[in-house]
Amino acid sequence: MNMDCVLSPVLVNEFIAQYWESDLLHINRTSQSSVDHFAPLLTVAQIEAYLAEKDARFPDIQVVDSGRAIPMAEYTDNNKRIIPKHLMRFHEEGATIIISQAHNKFDALKSLCHGVNKTFQMRCQANVYLSPAGNQGFQSHYDTHDVFILQVSGSKTFRFFSSEIELPFPDDAYHPDNNAGGEALSEANLTAGDTLYIPRGKVHDALADESAPSLHITLGVFPFVVRDLLQQMVQVAAEKNVQYRRSAIKPTGVAIALSEIQSQIEGLQSEEIYSEALSRLNDEVAMESVAVDGIATEHNADEHAEPPMPQVDSDSTLTVIESSVINVERRGVHLKLRLIGQVIQFTNPMSTAVDALLNNNSMRLGALPGLDDEQRRALCTHLLNAGAVTISKD
Repeated sequence: MNMDCVLSPVLVNEFIAQYWESDLLHINRTSQSSVDHFAPLLTVAQIEAYLAEKDARFPDIQVVDSGRAIPMAEYTDNNKRIIPKHLMRFHEEGATIIISQAHNKFDALKSLCHGVNKTFQMRCQANVYLSPAGNQGFQSHYDTHDVFILQVSGSKTFRFFSSEIELPFPDDAYHPDNNAGGEALSEANLTAGDTLYIPRGKVHDALADESAPSLHITLGVFPFVVRDLLQQMVQVAAEKNVQYRRSAIKPTGVAIALSEIQSQIEGLQSEEIYSEALSRLNDEVAMESVAVDGIATEHNADEHAEPPMPQVDSDSTLTVIESSVINVERRGVHLKLRLIGQVIQFTNPMSTAVDALLNNNSMRLGALPGLDDEQRRALCTHLLNAGAVTISKD
């Protein structure tokens, strides 16, 4: 499953143009054929098996109830391991079970997050909420990242309230005393198969229907904002120009002149600085994305000591695993391949060969241009170990 399935029948480009960061979107899939739209992602039985069989711990697993505080010590041991029977007792009494970072626990959710990483070019995570009938897990609040609610089973009503907050930063955490929700504005009743997009900063709460338990997945996406790009541009400029590293306020208390600051700001308006800053942010997206088999490394392919070569020859066919590729950046003789959890950099002659492979999607090893046999074999090994390609023989 990917972002197309999450938003269908709304197109991704349509969603970005009309709703992203600005408006709620409720996709109501009421037809019988759509009730099981998200059922392949997760089941209650899978959750029960995970709690019974895995080394589940707090805070990855929690129980919450808007009407009472539930101390961690009442459902965990001294090592914060979940005691399933105690956890389920609170759930049976009306508390919601929350599974954080659920993409690290269920393969279908990991695959979904891979698809979101690739489509949105943003970091993504999945949390799971299993609520008894009639339960409200949290009081009204806002999230500091954008979320997509995927209603797997049951139904839940989300209510939205007025607020003065608009697009909060990640460190602008919700505090009830300072950000109490205002008047009720609208509500959305989600039934099985529905999607709900909530922009960051929208104050809301949610209540499971009285008739049945509710299971939903929350996809959180974490965009870099303009502030992040500007900060990265300043960092790049400061690495290149000592003027950005000088004291802003001298020991006498005399501050740098405003005219000098204006000059430094003008110095940021460079295509080179802008491109390098964007490149670094894109690297962060790849490195912090859901890693394949726990891999999260960055290295230079031309300097990396390669592991032993598998048994292949010039007639072996390399095929790119498109789902593992987030994006590709080409700058002159340099090529940066961003994968889920990894960033690999190539220079000529490797970059030419990799570019050809990416453009063709599938090539015989012996057809990779610009390399001798030893270089082709080394490149093949490196791409295989990075999870970027598969290899086969005709």
